[in-house]
Amino acid sequence: MMALGSVAIGQQTAGAPAALPSAELTPRFTTFLSDVLAGHVPPDVSETMRSQSSTMLAQVHSDLGKFGAFRRLQYVRQDSSQGYLQYHYVAIFEKGSQPVVFVTNSSGIIYGFFQDQPTPKAAAPASVSLTETFTRFFADVLAEKVPSANMSTTMRNGLTPAMMSKVRSSFSSLGAFQQLRFVKHDTSQGYQGYHYSAVFQNGAQPILFVTDSNGTIVGFFPDQQQR
Repeated sequence: MMALGSVAIGQQTAGAPAALPSAELTPRFTTFLSDVLAGHVPPDVSETMRSQSSTMLAQVHSDLGKFGAFRRLQYVRQDSSQGYLQYHYVAIFEKGSQPVVFVTNSSGIIYGFFQDQPTPKAAAPASVSLTETFTRFFADVLAEKVPSANMSTTMRNGLTPAMMSKVRSSFSSLGAFQQLRFVKHDTSQGYQGYHYSAVFQNGAQPILFVTDSNGTIVGFFPDQQQR
């Protein structure tokens, strides 16, 4: 489903889970979706959405019409991004369901309506042996030694003496490396992301290791998701 507004959705705001939507919001979003599915432009939308109404109506009909009659919205969660509120629902139809998200500004004006992604399931933690592999890999790099771990050719070629010296320099102020502390594991496009906190004598640094489906290390980065 195309983005039906002009809002750019970025990284979600971290923090405690948001409260349930107010009593009038779910009926309001239900009316919005019912109107759009019936070929009508809802009254309480942004001017940008109104100007794109013909495209919006055609796209929604194409994407959701195959599910048959619309039944109801089932609330999933709420979050925020760049001053906008995002309300995630599952739209229940006669022949199936579809995750959707409604976006409003601080005044409650609907600025966007998107096909949503299902809430991902939590991935299993890294095994002890995998953590040991990443620990040896990281320790070798800090010692400016090419790791013996199973890694891609591109990764191995990229670990030049100059690169390893740069990595060692970037961590030098933290003192001696002590351990990797597991944080979380996720997946993206067939790759596994293992998030750790690299603990040093004088502090810690978020680190991300990426492997392919065969367990080969294909990436090693400062971890932005933990910042």
